[in-house]
Amino acid sequence: MKFFKTISDSITNRSFYHGISNHSNKQSWKYFLGLNLLSSIVIYIALVVFITPVFLVLTSKESQTELQKVFPSDLIITMKGGQLSINQPEPYSIPLPKSLQNGRNIDIKNLITINTKEDFSYEAYSDSQSFIYVTKNVVAVPDSRKGQVKINSLKSFEDVVIDQDKFISLVDLFFSFIKKLAIFALIPVFVLVFVFNTASNIIFIAVLSFVVWLIQKLTSQIKSYGAIFKEGLYLITSLVILDLLLVISGIGSITLLYIAVYLLIYQLLIGYKK
Repeated sequence: MKFFKTISDSITNRSFYHGISNHSNKQSWKYFLGLNLLSSIVIYIALVVFITPVFLVLTSKESQTELQKVFPSDLIITMKGGQLSINQPEPYSIPLPKSLQNGRNIDIKNLITINTKEDFSYEAYSDSQSFIYVTKNVVAVPDSRKGQVKINSLKSFEDVVIDQDKFISLVDLFFSFIKKLAIFALIPVFVLVFVFNTASNIIFIAVLSFVVWLIQKLTSQIKSYGAIFKEGLYLITSLVILDLLLVISGIGSITLLYIAVYLLIYQLLIGYKK
């Protein structure tokens, strides 16, 4: 097949690059997009293979049942007018399930602590050793930034009364939604992988083509930036394959390595001088 022959030539064949000037822009972009489509399919399959077992465990009936057991049978949470109250002595904590701790020695001991009798303070939040800390009118959770806390007002929450039966029904609804979302997300996720993969390669080629153009200016070689960029649409093949190998092996992308390899391949297959 011509496409795979082009892949081979773009990696090893010096004479192939001598005739690139005769390739139309449409032909070059068609190859480049095909290459990115193929690599995106490989990345997507690897992503699905990696995520699926984890997703199946997290959304299993056992996980669903265990989450439903977290909510105590004698607890009733009432949200009214942006303020929260419960029918139990406070502060009231629900321990973090052992399955979520995975045997690790972590600072968080409770899934949630409710204390509507006191105003929020960082000291109280820290002392609670809870993932979620709720006062009368705010809820605090760990921020993605290490050591930070995100505080949200309860005024945006609708009035609701939650008991164990209500919580179980909410968990059922949540797990059903997540499973359906995973199915509908299959195509959008692939599109995102393809768009991100293609865009990042275009940016890489654009930047490195400028570097090559500067080098050639210093060596008095006359070649336009557009011509160098077109060469890059094929030269990127080796890096796409290298990136796939590194990502799938778990090593991950190494930008500096890609830059060095690209410039080296350019010298080997095309050259900076006449």
